[in-house]
Amino acid sequence: YKLDQESKIDYDLFCDLAIDAGFQDLELLEVVYSDLKFGAHIGCRGRYREPTKSKNAPSAFEYGDRVSDSICEWLKAGYAAGPFEHEEIPENAKISGLMVKLKPTGKARLILNLSAPKGSCVNEGIDKTDYPAKMTSTIKFVRILTKCGRNCQFTKVDWAAAYKQIRVHETDHPLQYFEWLGRYFLELCLIFGGVSSVGIYDRFAKIVLYIVLIQSGMPPSLVVQQIDDVVACGPPDGKLVELFDRKYSEVADKIGVELAPRDEPDKSFSP
Repeated sequence: YKLDQESKIDYDLFCDLAIDAGFQDLELLEVVYSDLKFGAHIGCRGRYREPTKSKNAPSAFEYGDRVSDSICEWLKAGYAAGPFEHEEIPENAKISGLMVKLKPTGKARLILNLSAPKGSCVNEGIDKTDYPAKMTSTIKFVRILTKCGRNCQFTKVDWAAAYKQIRVHETDHPLQYFEWLGRYFLELCLIFGGVSSVGIYDRFAKIVLYIVLIQSGMPPSLVVQQIDDVVACGPPDGKLVELFDRKYSEVADKIGVELAPRDEPDKSFSP
């Protein structure tokens, strides 16, 4: 296990591209730069940071072999650290319970339950209003389809393990432990199920999208984003959508963002 792994994102190049594209909110850019360089603060305050221990959910044991496989994948990818003996973890560690939702592939999506125990959990110590995230809607996308007309082209871009591409600041590491098979593990990145995770991710992803829009010339009115899913629509000739799709891939590759492969059409597809 390693606790000193840096972000895979090239935060300096990311900022340079944002500034070159004319991104105006430099205060927000500074916040995101800090998230990427030093790790994001998840915003838990006060007594909710005190040590607690929660049990794993029945779903974790139901799919126990898949849980073990997913933990191994996290360790290999650098998303988590461990295994630790009990005496190796800090005294102020909060041990949250594991829950599981199966992905369409059958693999286990691990969810750390930061909403337990009630009255002293991590999520209750976070002010959600500090971490806004702007969503889209089906209605907005239907309007874009209507605007672009019959036989219009559209593409869908998806991030791979989106939250895991942003690391958490070391001062918040004690809040992100879990236990499995008598050993302890530490999630090093944003947690799926954390109240602030969506907002922290979204402020980064929105700037990435801004860079792509400027570089491709794609009108923002023809693009929708729902967390890590980005859909762009354009005229029937497809040239505008193809350029957007290519630029998104190029920008992601430059700064170190890992996009979902295109072998699962439900997740991501070319125009």
